Amino acid sequence: MRAPTANAPMEYFEPNFLEEALVVLDRFGDRAHVLAGGTLLGPRLRASVPAPAALVNLKRIRGLADIAFEDGTVRIGALATARILATHPLVLEHAPLVALAAATVGAPAIRTSATIGGNVLWGDSVADMACALLACDAGRAEH
Repeated sequence: MRAPTANAPMEYFEPNFLEEALVVLDRFGDRAHVLAGGTLLGPRLRASVPAPAALVNLKRIRGLADIAFEDGTVRIGALATARILATHPLVLEHAPLVALAAATVGAPAIRTSATIGGNVLWGDSVADMACALLACDAGRAEH
């Protein structure tokens, strides 16, 4: 397979299941970008040379935005948006620091699309939620 160039067409995928997304990501490896909220992806795509070979939109995959309370732990899906986190009753009750951090992410329009997964993954200077998650001992679940 040839490496993509800035002018090569990018393939676009909208998997319905996590397994489908994993197959595509495995196929393209580091030449694929994941689309969740997209607030940081646009600028990164414009700056990428060579352009990514594939864009994988995760928004159709059920369950990735779910928030639940199980076994004394708030479980937050990677596609949960900052707006939802800032107002969700479970987050407000059990992780108020996360709710507060989510409420301060960008402008209201950004909070509507910015996801917790993207916010943490990109490690950008605007990764507002990472410290709150760390302070709440996020990631201690054994999954």
